[in-house]
Amino acid sequence: MNGMQKLLVVLLTFVAAMALHGESYRLKAGDTIKIRYVLGAEGIVPVGPTEMELEIPPGGTVTVPYAGETVAAGKTVDRIQSEIQTSLRKRFPRAECFVLLTKIRPAFFSVIGEVAKGGQFPLTDNLSLREAISLAGGPVQRPELLQALLFRDGKLIETFDLYNVAATEDPTGAKIVQPGDVISIQTLRQLRVWSSGLTRRPGMATVENGTTLRQFIAWSANPGETELREQIVVSVLRDGHEILQAALYDVEAGKTAELEIQDGDFVSIAMPETHRVWVLGAVVEPGQKDLPVGSPVARAIAASGGTADGASMRNIRVIRGNEEIEVDLRKEPQGIATEQGDLIIVSSNTRRVAVMGEVNSPGLYTMRDDDEMHLSDAIGLAGGLTPRGPANRLMIVRIQPNGEVAKIPVDFSKYLRGEDGSLNPILQSGDIVFAGETPRIDFDKVISALVTAVGIGNILRR
Repeated sequence: MNGMQKLLVVLLTFVAAMALHGESYRLKAGDTIKIRYVLGAEGIVPVGPTEMELEIPPGGTVTVPYAGETVAAGKTVDRIQSEIQTSLRKRFPRAECFVLLTKIRPAFFSVIGEVAKGGQFPLTDNLSLREAISLAGGPVQRPELLQALLFRDGKLIETFDLYNVAATEDPTGAKIVQPGDVISIQTLRQLRVWSSGLTRRPGMATVENGTTLRQFIAWSANPGETELREQIVVSVLRDGHEILQAALYDVEAGKTAELEIQDGDFVSIAMPETHRVWVLGAVVEPGQKDLPVGSPVARAIAASGGTADGASMRNIRVIRGNEEIEVDLRKEPQGIATEQGDLIIVSSNTRRVAVMGEVNSPGLYTMRDDDEMHLSDAIGLAGGLTPRGPANRLMIVRIQPNGEVAKIPVDFSKYLRGEDGSLNPILQSGDIVFAGETPRIDFDKVISALVTAVGIGNILRR
């Protein structure tokens, strides 16, 4: 048998092998092919047949001398043979090439991630997605904490509910696995979130995909016991823009719109900008207070524990630089806005009246700071009139700003009989009410005696 006859035998063998595998099979990484070619030229290159056997690498590209690189994966044997021969004939016009599939890599599929025994498994005919997951031992976490992905030819083709596939008749579970498929069972995507301020986890933290701002705050916020807790503000920045600002209380109580955290969000949990004031006088906890900018006087007093017993809400002074501002919280419940460095003085209530004469409990009585005191109120505080105190003989002694004494007789009995409501007048701070035989009283001596014995001269004259 001469050389040409031998060549024909080899070529016929290759052709028969190709027919055995069929022309529709597409090569894949791991398959082995045998390439035989004849260049048909004299000189420095061989003229006889050249033969090599190659396993298609993971990248799918094979290299043939004189022909260069050719992508083999995904192509039929006929197609590869034609492409190699075309490349050879660019240099050797009479070149002939024959390609034979000698070994098919067994079909496999892979299951990776949160399964009991992940890895690569031989693919059997008509294997379902549900059966494939079972071969890997099933998930190692509760299905609702996981997400399942199906990759084919390196591309994500489906995301499916692992619980439905594993425990129900969901038709997704009956889908047939293809060679090379990768089933990935992963925990829900982890998101990176940065936070600062009043938090237990400053800096970067990771949360599950789908976490809401309210859930993140419950997990991370650490507002402490600050007296201004209700003033804490939550801000969310996304891509450099503030997309939400709300009070911490509103976020915790679900009063804000539900916001889902996204990767890269920045969450600030902080006190608002503050300034410092001083609160002195009739408050429970006097001293310096840091308040949110723009807080009213009433907020400063509340931050000081509220007013002490006997404090006057009508007589509050705000000293601001060289200016003194009077504030009456009865008329303006919040008062003016405070500023940095304000000195707030809450005075005691010094509004008093004296009730003397024929009453059961004569003495000095404080007027209610938030209301007016009528003559009937004063008589009531003094225990009412004695049997010898005729209601038609009451006298109000009022010290005028110039020091003169005004004497105002009142027939209180007519008021008691409902005849004249004007005979229950409003008293002023410093008034002295006498009940009884007032014509025999020397008021100047009485007032002088009160000033000397009780020391209330300044109070009564206020």
